[in-house]
Amino acid sequence: MANPFEKRATEYLREDEAAFLSLVSPEPLRTYLGDAAKRGQLFEKLIRIVGTPGSGKTTLATLLEARMVEAVLADPEKDGYSDIIQALEACQFIQKGQQKIAAVRLPLEGEYRDFWELPYDETLRTKLVLALIQARAVLGLVRNLERRHARSEIRFIPRSDAVAALEEIGGGETETLVERAREVERAVYDVGARLVPPKAEEISETAARPFRPFDVIEAIEVTGPAGERSVFKPLVILDDAHNLSPRQFAAIFRDLSRREIRIGRWIMMRFDLLSPGTVLGEADDNLAPELKPGRDYVDVFLQRPTDRGKARTAFRSMARSMADRYLRRHPTFERRQYRSFSALLSTEPEKLSDQAYARLQADIERTRSRLHVSAQRVEALRKEVDRYASGAQTQDVGRDVQAAMLKILIHRYINRVPQQSLFEGQENDPTPRQEVAADAGVAEGARVHLRHAEKRALHFGLATISDASSDNAELFLHLSAALVDRMEARVINGDQPQLSARQQDRILVERSTKIMDGWNFPFAARVRGMVAAIAEDCLRESLRANAPLGGGANAIGIPQDEFQQLLREREGLVQVLHYASAYNAITVQPNYGQGGKLWCLIELGGPVVLRNALTLRRGGFLERQLSDLLRYAEIES
Repeated sequence: MANPFEKRATEYLREDEAAFLSLVSPEPLRTYLGDAAKRGQLFEKLIRIVGTPGSGKTTLATLLEARMVEAVLADPEKDGYSDIIQALEACQFIQKGQQKIAAVRLPLEGEYRDFWELPYDETLRTKLVLALIQARAVLGLVRNLERRHARSEIRFIPRSDAVAALEEIGGGETETLVERAREVERAVYDVGARLVPPKAEEISETAARPFRPFDVIEAIEVTGPAGERSVFKPLVILDDAHNLSPRQFAAIFRDLSRREIRIGRWIMMRFDLLSPGTVLGEADDNLAPELKPGRDYVDVFLQRPTDRGKARTAFRSMARSMADRYLRRHPTFERRQYRSFSALLSTEPEKLSDQAYARLQADIERTRSRLHVSAQRVEALRKEVDRYASGAQTQDVGRDVQAAMLKILIHRYINRVPQQSLFEGQENDPTPRQEVAADAGVAEGARVHLRHAEKRALHFGLATISDASSDNAELFLHLSAALVDRMEARVINGDQPQLSARQQDRILVERSTKIMDGWNFPFAARVRGMVAAIAEDCLRESLRANAPLGGGANAIGIPQDEFQQLLREREGLVQVLHYASAYNAITVQPNYGQGGKLWCLIELGGPVVLRNALTLRRGGFLERQLSDLLRYAEIES
């Protein structure tokens, strides 16, 4: 049996709509589109939705198609559908139990880009592609609605000020509009499909005549069998726009941003097509200068949120829902009534053996003696660790973590007292310049130290997998799939499926290594080398005896002004960072304030963190310069 976690939700459409709806989580609707819906922006302006590969763009677009919304409303009591309905209501696709938006998804596959290679001027090439898009949008909307309605029951309503243009799109009857759309699709497709393209003046009148239903249509009316009428606002979702060439995309984007268009328009794309400056934190200057974000179009980023803490919490919720739905699609677990993915991932911390714990205690004593720290001071520090552990909200503060915390505090104490006073005798016990306190950072530092000194598990549990997924649904499924494979093997062997912390940690390292080795995007080899070098420096800092950054580092920080200089002057490095960010190898966080300075953080992606056993907690970074970043990327300064 194939592991369901190895497939995207949209792949289940090959089976049926019910299979898709049983897997899809509605959380992204609320998470990514909720704010724009509250502001009333989703259907009035052009929406640009941007995400990394696997972030859920296509799944989101498919869920919102008219046929899917109708399928959910037709069986609202079905398991899982109520959550989807609530999310659709939050995004105004449904109001008071009635569908209000009729959406269609159009994948912009490679054939659209082929038109840009035709030997015509840019205006004609753009006109042909826009005609093809609009023809297929009309046909797609009708196909969606015909799943439950007869064509005679469907009527396109024109704008009151566009009646004169109605004849150009086939008139007011749906049948004639569909026929005209089919003619245009065939004619335009014929131009692009020919081995030798026709001369511009030889293009058929059908392809050359204006066909702009987006300028004419305002709504769609459907008459039910009992005479009841429903009015829908059309929404066209152009998916995979990154397949277009940059100039072609800009021309189409400019046309669809016009305010007189009354239907909803969404464009979904990867970060690849954005300018490097936009991906790395600057304003987008690749579009027409007259277009302003917020006024002419609205950006929705599926990564790089402004409130990253809130986004991480939301993704955890989405990941939990998604994992449980996928688990129910796995016969091995469904037959045995295992329906909670998180329940199969032990969150009980690994305990060191008595032998390993004894080694740790002996090391503490050697450290105390070597650094001339009094037994009384060590005991005071031990009590400080006890104080923290007794009130800690996490259960991962057992005796081994407490021992490692004590060792860190001893080194911190040494850094806070005059060094010469330590050699005046143990009874002197100098007072530190600043109190030495145990906190969550020290505890996380202890766990990282134990992972590398004793191979004690560091990364385990559903929250860890979610946090390591960089807000990317496909990456979450890839990481989870390896765990599910191991769970299934245990069940087949007659064991309980639950995985221990150590098993999870080992499997996640193996899968992360496989993911990184499989990177094949532009500059992938250089990106692998860059993140490996950054991770090596982060690990060296994380394993310092006094754990100065608590849990350690998983990022570097470049002064913001130097990073701005980089964007202007270092095209080679900008390209490497662009693709590294676009494919989840790093996350760029500009204008991060710390120490009275502004930094641009370059954070390592989840698989890099897992592979190198670094902390997933944000905020710990190494202060570096532009020259260091050039060195990491092996680019000459």
